[in-house]
Formats: sequence, structure tokens, C-alpha cells
Amino acid sequence: MNMKVSDFIDIYFEDKKSELKERSIRNKKYMIKAHIVPYFGNKAMNSITPADLIQWQNMMREKGYS
Repeated sequence: MNMKVSDFIDIYFEDKKSELKERSIRNKKYMIKAHIVPYFGNKAMNSITPADLIQWQNMMREKGYS
């Protein structure tokens, strides 16, 4: 899928707004925008590799997240 992660996230939340409670949407948006978008936001979905995911996980662990 040749779409930026940040664009996909916008579509995802638009699609889920009728299924999720407002609090759930707020929490998910916060977590995604704080931890995923800074690292993957401008990448095309089809360009993300397993190595990218491992690097991101390692970075999150270094910050103290599990």
C-alpha cells in the first residue's frame, strides 16, 4: 500500500468513529501520535520493513516503554 502511515491513521479514525467510544479514540490518537507518527508518519506503508519495526521497538524500550 503506497500510502503514508499518517494518512492511513486519519482514515482509520474516520472509519472507527462510529464503533469506538470518544475516550477510546482520544487515548488511541494520543498513543499513536506520540509514539508511532514521529517514527513512521512520513513512511509509505509498503516501505516499512521488519528491521524498521525492530529499530522502533528498541527505541521504545530505551525510553522505558515495554
